[in-house]
Amino acid sequence: TVSSDISNTGVLLKAKDQILRDLPVGCDLRLEIALPKLSERIRCIGTLRHIIERKEVKGIVYLGIEFSEILAEDRKKLEHFLYTTTTTKIKNPK
Repeated sequence: TVSSDISNTGVLLKAKDQILRDLPVGCDLRLEIALPKLSERIRCIGTLRHIIERKEVKGIVYLGIEFSEILAEDRKKLEHFLYTTTTTKIKNPK
């Protein structure tokens, strides 16, 4: 499963696995997220808020997950990643 988008409140996951399509909206998931440019991982619990299936791309769904529990040190890692990624994009537009 690959992240399509991440913010300080949640993540949008791109998934191919059939088992992930069958998850009930509202269920809690344990997540371990490896952020690019960081060797550390962020562990948290998230709540599945929605499942998006796009007809033009068969076999792929997007899972919208809202973070519900995240340790303070992992929140700091995430915020640092988001700040440095956003700042870099603004300073060096392509």
